[in-house]
Amino acid sequence: MFGLSNLQLIGLLGVLVPGGLYVRNRAEDEDWLARLLTVEAGGGSMLKRVKAKEPAALAELGGIAWVAMNRSKHHKQSIKWVATTRERGKLWNAGPAWLDSLNSAPSRPAYKTYRTFARRVIWRMVPNLIGPRMLFVHTDTQRRLGRQVPRWIVSRKEGGAAPNEPIRLGRATFA
Repeated sequence: MFGLSNLQLIGLLGVLVPGGLYVRNRAEDEDWLARLLTVEAGGGSMLKRVKAKEPAALAELGGIAWVAMNRSKHHKQSIKWVATTRERGKLWNAGPAWLDSLNSAPSRPAYKTYRTFARRVIWRMVPNLIGPRMLFVHTDTQRRLGRQVPRWIVSRKEGGAAPNEPIRLGRATFA
């Protein structure tokens, strides 16, 4: 069709998932995943660790990206929807400055690095090390800020409410 291979057509149209083809706008998803990663990971030590290809940093960043991808697939919505929805129980971050940060992310120097990483995730060149997990938190940061670690990230074996057994990649815990 149009002189394109099947693989090229899949790349243009969407992603093969169990049960068929999930159509997505790859350019938009790549942009919004890069925005999300830019805001979540920032331009400080994580960016340096990613540029140095530190395995723990790449695994953590990949885990965060795959949380967004898993939510996108689960809700059959775009990455933009995942990053910006205000639906109760589905929002990424309830912080008041979140949307402003997402909107300004492309102007940050780190965005270009995270855009390249996002492209690799979208094209499945970064492995999904977290399986179906759709939640994550930086537990050390929570504790450092004097906040309680959310019950949804604590294993059920330990009295928590994590929907999946939590795993840790880099400095993040995924459930």
